[in-house]
Amino acid sequence: GNVAITFDDGPSPYSAGIVDILKEYEVGGTFFFIGYNVERYPEAVQYVYRNGYSIGSHSMDHAKMTNLSQEKQEYEMIQSMQSIEDITKEPVNLFRAPFGSFNEQVVDLATEHQYKLVLWNNDPQDWKTRNADQILLHIQNTELSGSIILLHESQAVVDALPRVIEYIREQDLEMVSLK
Repeated sequence: GNVAITFDDGPSPYSAGIVDILKEYEVGGTFFFIGYNVERYPEAVQYVYRNGYSIGSHSMDHAKMTNLSQEKQEYEMIQSMQSIEDITKEPVNLFRAPFGSFNEQVVDLATEHQYKLVLWNNDPQDWKTRNADQILLHIQNTELSGSIILLHESQAVVDALPRVIEYIREQDLEMVSLK
């Protein structure tokens, strides 16, 4: 009966709007931030954190982890976590590999640092359509219970989010933050 809505590629100018919608509906949400965007929008990180939403890392620069050396993988993972922790003053333990691409080295790094690798099982491909109606249509045509929904910070997601939340509520499902 639970659904986790996740937001990748932030922080961005859309972060606060997404948080405000989640707060208005009193539902959970999880944000996966890119380290370089954390450096560009530290106030957005602080806003998400202050409002109680879960934050994870999505690497430093959205590199495909399987194409990187072990040293670069470690940099992507550790530095991105550190950039978030420098702002929130709280440990970060969620990591989502860009493109969902990981290998044994990434798993070993995550295990070594006690990070949780987080994927998804429901992808509206909002990054491709950039269309609020298409996002909602996808949600309406998938099995939602137990879903981790992959969204990206954008205007289309901000526009779709209230209708997505209302639809999920109509299904008697609870929207939770990942921990």
